[in-house]
Amino acid sequence: MRVQDGQGIYRGQISNKADFYSLGMMMLELWIGKEKYGNMNENPLARLKKNDELAYPEDMPQRLLELLRALTDPNETKRAGFAEIEKWIKGETIFNLHSKTDDNVGEVKIIYNAEKKQIAHSK
Repeated sequence: MRVQDGQGIYRGQISNKADFYSLGMMMLELWIGKEKYGNMNENPLARLKKNDELAYPEDMPQRLLELLRALTDPNETKRAGFAEIEKWIKGETIFNLHSKTDDNVGEVKIIYNAEKKQIAHSK
């Protein structure tokens, strides 16, 4: 199972936020019921992670999706940690699913077929 934060590994910098990324990826694979990215080479997988293009199931409840998106945020400084998980458990919002992140201003990506990894891009 390749669930680690590839960006930190390639930069030679691994923090405790990599563990939270791994937790998010593991939860995603548990929801799907199989190892979704296990047969993928490291470079394409790292690119998906870096560009925030991981596919999330359409049937996932919004509340769980919020947690997984916060845990797998490619920006390590914005990624959820223990404090954010505690807030999420208490019912607080820790990730806005409907807003653009500062890193992706100017482009909106909408996954419309996760199984075929098809993505629609806006201009």
